[in-house]
Amino acid sequence: FAEDVDGRPLRWFRRSPSVVNETDYVFHRRLAMLAIVGEGTPGIARGYDPQLMLRYSDNGGRTWGTEVQASLGAQGNYDIELQFFQLGMARNRVYELSGTDPVITSFTEVYLHAEKAA
Repeated sequence: FAEDVDGRPLRWFRRSPSVVNETDYVFHRRLAMLAIVGEGTPGIARGYDPQLMLRYSDNGGRTWGTEVQASLGAQGNYDIELQFFQLGMARNRVYELSGTDPVITSFTEVYLHAEKAA
């Protein structure tokens, strides 16, 4: 895992495409991810609890809201499901997942449960 010139871990991230339904508002009920984690990294103590960060933009990625964190699970906890609930509504939302912890992470499935606002 890479570090910058000052020795700080570099941040990785993945962004979704814009979630839109023409010009209608969409309620974002739940974002769920299945991930393969827990592989560990040499030099990192057992029991270490790496974090995943989630933030979203309601204007196509121009500005971002407050970041929330969720545990990716300790070493040996290989298959997990991360869930974020009650994410509000928007017309043009982009999600961003990120982290800086030096662990192997692979998202195998990501689901958004959303519905058109009445």
